[in-house]
Formats: sequence, structure tokens, C-alpha cells
Amino acid sequence: MNKIFILLILFALSISILPAWIRSYERVDEGPSFYSVCEMEDGNLLFFGTYWHGESFYPLLMITDEYGDTELLAIHDSIWGLLYDGLILPDGNVVACGQSCNADDSCIATLWKFNIEGEKLWSRRYIVVGNGEFWSYARDLYYVEDAIYFFVHESSIYWEPPASVGIFKVDIDGSIIDTSIRIYDFPKQL
Repeated sequence: MNKIFILLILFALSISILPAWIRSYERVDEGPSFYSVCEMEDGNLLFFGTYWHGESFYPLLMITDEYGDTELLAIHDSIWGLLYDGLILPDGNVVACGQSCNADDSCIATLWKFNIEGEKLWSRRYIVVGNGEFWSYARDLYYVEDAIYFFVHESSIYWEPPASVGIFKVDIDGSIIDTSIRIYDFPKQL
């Protein structure tokens, strides 16, 4: 069965919410998945996600105009990875967080910086505790007064306790300013 991913962008009009446009992207073994979006100053939309190609997946940036027509599609196929969240910095560059993965399926929380044309400027990987075989990802990106904040969740590759959560504060070049680390012994089932 073909999987169809439908991308809906909704704009609030008064009390009711009406779709401004709808685009669908069909994905069988190849295609995009989007996880977050932000509006650019010119009204265009910047999407963060992953481009799936068979068993591989790559960080994906896409810019569309206000009608959903693609202006830019940047697929970074030099490393496996997912972009879960992102934002545009005051200097016009883009920061995204997610995870980058190795061929052995180990995935580590990663922060990327791109220029507005989608070219990667740098990427940095962040480890909370890193005991044994672990898997981690970064989510929920915020920019406040020349610093970038994000959460990192880390657990064993088998999703067994304990799990670690880190709040990272980095500068606009990805260097760590401060961290707050907590280790939680979550039950396997809630």
C-alpha cells in the first residue's frame, strides 16, 4: 500500500481555521518526511525533516513560497540524519537539531547550522552521559539573547532505563556554554 504524506499548512482566520493550501508528497521507499516548520520574514516557509531513500535517511531543508511551491530543496546525503526542529537566527542563518546516525545504527543528538541557501556550515554532536550503547536525539530549539537552547534525550539502544535528559545552552557556533543533566530511572511501561 502506498503511503501518502499530506502536508497541511493552516492559517487562522478569525475564529475558524481554514487551509491556505494543501500539498501531498507520495513516499513508497523514497521521499520526504517533515517534522517542523517556521515562517520566514518574506512569508516563505522553511521546513525541517528527513529524506528517506530505501533504508537510508538524510537531513532535509525545504523552503516553499506562500502557496507551497518549492523554492529550495537541500538534501544532505553525506550523513544519515533527521532534522526535528529548527529556527532562523538574526543573522539569517538557520540552526536545526535532531540526530545523526552511523552505519551501525548508533544515533547521536546533533545540531546543524546552514546558510539560507541550505549549505551546511557546521554540525556538532552532543552526548548527555554516553554510557555503553546509547541512542540520543535533540528537540525543541530556542534562541534567546545570543544563545541557543535545546533538549537532548538519551537512552540505551534497547530503550531500557535509566534515561538521561540534558538541557544544552550553546553559542551560535555550537560551543557549549552550559548544561543541565538529569538522569531518570523511568519504568519500562507506564
